[in-house]
Amino acid sequence: MSDFLSKFTKSEYDKTVEEKEVMTQTEPPRKKEDKEDKKSKEEKKKEKKLAKQMEMEAELLEEPKPVVVSARRSSHIEETTIDPSYKANQRKKWIGAIVAVVLFVALGTAFYYFINQVKIPDYVGKPVSELKAWANRNDVTLEITEVFSLEVSKDYIISLDPLANSKIQKGSNMSVEISKGADPDEQILVPDFTGNTYFQIQEWLSSNKINNLRITYEYHDEIPANEFVRIVFNDKNIKPETYTRKDYGLIYISNGPEVFTPNIEVPDWTTAHQDVSIVQAWANQNQIDLTVVKVSSNVVVGGVISQSVAPKTMVAKKSKMTITISQGEEVIVPDFSKIKKDDAASMSSSGYTLRFVEMYQPKGGATFGSLIWQDVKAGTKISPTSTKTVVVTVYYSLGQPYLTKLGSEREIPEFIYNENLKSANFTYEVQYVSDVADKGTIIEMLPSNQFVDPGQHIIFKVSTGS
Repeated sequence: MSDFLSKFTKSEYDKTVEEKEVMTQTEPPRKKEDKEDKKSKEEKKKEKKLAKQMEMEAELLEEPKPVVVSARRSSHIEETTIDPSYKANQRKKWIGAIVAVVLFVALGTAFYYFINQVKIPDYVGKPVSELKAWANRNDVTLEITEVFSLEVSKDYIISLDPLANSKIQKGSNMSVEISKGADPDEQILVPDFTGNTYFQIQEWLSSNKINNLRITYEYHDEIPANEFVRIVFNDKNIKPETYTRKDYGLIYISNGPEVFTPNIEVPDWTTAHQDVSIVQAWANQNQIDLTVVKVSSNVVVGGVISQSVAPKTMVAKKSKMTITISQGEEVIVPDFSKIKKDDAASMSSSGYTLRFVEMYQPKGGATFGSLIWQDVKAGTKISPTSTKTVVVTVYYSLGQPYLTKLGSEREIPEFIYNENLKSANFTYEVQYVSDVADKGTIIEMLPSNQFVDPGQHIIFKVSTGS
């Protein structure tokens, strides 16, 4: 660039102007159309570029004095005067126009920028829905980040960027940090609320941001009103030491004893010995705490014998009442030593189950047909409606067992089995001997054809048939 400028001294500039003037005077006139046809687009661009460079370089030169250039054309000479201030004036006009345009654009931009700015309200600690509505009205795009927070409630704003009360351009972005609320997976130790009031429990729930433990009331006859009663978690596997915010449960608070107006009239059940089922239905319908006591009586089973609250008395719900009903007459276990064996075997019992057993006795024991013993003492009273089944077993004597000689070996097992059912408790053995009798014939039975005591050992000698 410096080499290029060095060429444009005052003398060089005058020379260039003179040469151009001479060329203008000596060149034969041509039509404008012919000149434009011969010039290429590239030459036009070069000329424009050269003209701009000459104008820029001319600003650095001193203002030249008027120069008169002589040129010959044909047979006469023309003189041309060049005004050096012309280009300077033109340049000033262009510069002024450019400055005016720049100022206009700058002022327009500043005005547009100014009228498109909005002030950010202070939405910190407020619902994000309010900020979204403001952003939609002012063409502001929100870049939202969610974080857990104990201090700020869910969907409320924690911070803004840019800050509140600053200005932001419409159409730009804005960073917002909002709360997701407390961490639902955080494990929290649930204390023992025994003795705590509703307000103390509610304060603990609020400070720990717990929303899934709900408080409910229930009537309680022993715990004062507004005090803790119990806590029940929805999942039985959850314990107070493993509880997290996402777990559900109910905290029960006492509402004190329930008070009712005595507006229920008590009927008369004793005169007609009403059945207990009628009294129970009445008690259920009116929420009466009914206690039933059963006693032996000749009144029909289930009939009301007495009632703790007199007929026509007015009572309230949850009142307590007792009635006594008949369970029928008592059954007395008889003395079977005074009852014959055949009579006892055919007896039908009421209130107990009779079990009749016959058994052998040793020599000197109970005689045949007499009572040996009974397992339930005579005179025992048994309620006919007792839930426990009473079994009375009576044992009668068959006297001493008598052994009759058997004829065949095949009779032995059945004989022993049947006798032992009667408490004979026999044992035996079989001895095989050579004999002319048919095989299997009992040749000898020891002992045989005599009375023996229970527990006797018997020997059977059986022929082998040879």
